[in-house]
Amino acid sequence: MQPGAMPDDPVRGVEMAKRICSVDGCEKPLHSSKFCNAHHSRWRRYGDPLVRRKMTWMPWEQRLLASFATPSDGCWVWAGSITSEGYGSFYRGKNLKAHRVVYEFLVGPIPDGLTIDHLCRNKPCVNPAHLEVVTRAENIARRNRDVAGRNRRERAA
Repeated sequence: MQPGAMPDDPVRGVEMAKRICSVDGCEKPLHSSKFCNAHHSRWRRYGDPLVRRKMTWMPWEQRLLASFATPSDGCWVWAGSITSEGYGSFYRGKNLKAHRVVYEFLVGPIPDGLTIDHLCRNKPCVNPAHLEVVTRAENIARRNRDVAGRNRRERAA
């Protein structure tokens, strides 16, 4: 018996007793009853411990444009990740707000000190026609006017 090896375990079987992955040629320690962590993950995800999903690389611009639909009218709702605040999130070296990335890609740079206001008040919308560059103070004032108007309407109903 090799040093560190355990005797055959009648309950867990020979594979667990060896304490290495059951995939031929893999000498990694067990993560589950049969596989190392990598092979166990592949088995759970794809049903086969030997499958390796090929990562298809595409430029960030292509990923960006594939993350939303562009209907002829209305909001272009972000189909990618959404932040806890409700905004679309796009990863490009770090997590960025999707509406800002789309605006800069399709319209142009956002000047320093300015922010983007959603005219439609739909946070996951990335339609440049629904986005306007404004100061932070103006963005907050517009939001407060919308909230006050909504509260008035709710009280009247």
